[in-house]
Amino acid sequence: MNVANPVAIPSSGASDTAVVAPRRSQPAFVWEDPLLLEGALSEDERMIRDAAHQFCQEKLAAPRAGGVPQGDLRPRDHERVR
Repeated sequence: MNVANPVAIPSSGASDTAVVAPRRSQPAFVWEDPLLLEGALSEDERMIRDAAHQFCQEKLAAPRAGGVPQGDLRPRDHERVR
């Protein structure tokens, strides 16, 4: 069976009278909401989600790698002495 182009064979007719089935279009994948949960939340639940997200970004987010020295990034105790 050709998966790219499915064929529907009528049960009452011969196999040489096959009709090509229309291709179904799939909905576009939403990367921002892959499980489509946004539509399932009430307004109150969205407000709670947004407040929790804002708190985490302000208070819990780890600092970026701005404090890393640009020279040697390996710890000295892992180097071998030859």
